[in-house]
Amino acid sequence: MISTPGIMAVLSGLLFSFGFLLITSGVRNSVPALRFAGSALVSVPVGGITYAMLGAKVGQHLGLRFYSFPFGGADLHSRAQVWGSIACWILLWWVVLSLLFSRLDYGKDRQHRAANGR
Repeated sequence: MISTPGIMAVLSGLLFSFGFLLITSGVRNSVPALRFAGSALVSVPVGGITYAMLGAKVGQHLGLRFYSFPFGGADLHSRAQVWGSIACWILLWWVVLSLLFSRLDYGKDRQHRAANGR
């Protein structure tokens, strides 16, 4: 029997792939908006995976099943704690990726500035 991937795996793959394409297009064409949008798309699955992996490992270390970090802890009373924690990880990854990819260009900006005497 052939097993098919779940909807979360498909959506994560699509977000990551489309975000990566936007980032590379933004770097190649020196368009910062594409890089920031691509970083936002890539940060969603990466932030979710970070939340899940870190929560499982911290929980395992503390002898628990799962530990929601930074909000919620071991006893989750509302979904707001989970979504708040996931949002923190997504925001953190967006900032890191945006800063990383904002520095990249193929020298077009430097060549353009040199040609215009700046």
